[in-house]
Amino acid sequence: MKSFIFLSLAITLFITKALGYKQTALDTFLLMNICERCDLSHANFERANLSGADLLGANLREANLREAKLVEVNFSRADLLGANLRGADLSITNLSGARLSLANLRGADLSMANLSGTDFSGADLRSANLLGAILKDANFIGANLKNTRFDKEKFCRTKTSVGIINPNCRD
Repeated sequence: MKSFIFLSLAITLFITKALGYKQTALDTFLLMNICERCDLSHANFERANLSGADLLGANLREANLREAKLVEVNFSRADLLGANLRGADLSITNLSGARLSLANLRGADLSMANLSGTDFSGADLRSANLLGAILKDANFIGANLKNTRFDKEKFCRTKTSVGIINPNCRD
């Protein structure tokens, strides 16, 4: 019996490490919709409704958030490196200081989002909607912006592969 319990614990620990997140962090998040500075890397939230969630500083590296509803979520300073956000609704979301390097945001809705200081380097933003988004100090170097919609007047020290757009703007 002891060997069965030990084997079960060992398998659970191995699976948890392989998935990248701790089940307790996921359970707490699903129960309370709060997961500040927690590790949800590699978690699968495809087509989930996480609207209004607090994920401040959370680790969501390579998480699957494809077509998820993420309206008014607090992703401030969150790590979303390589996350799949294709077709996700991120409207009115706070992504200030978030890391979205190499993320898939193809066709995502980021309208009216706070993208101040957000790192989109190498991200796929093809056909994304950034209308009304705050783009102050955002980094789009190496990002694919083909057919991306955004308001040019919202640029403020915004870094792109062709240089800094509106370098002398006022905050």
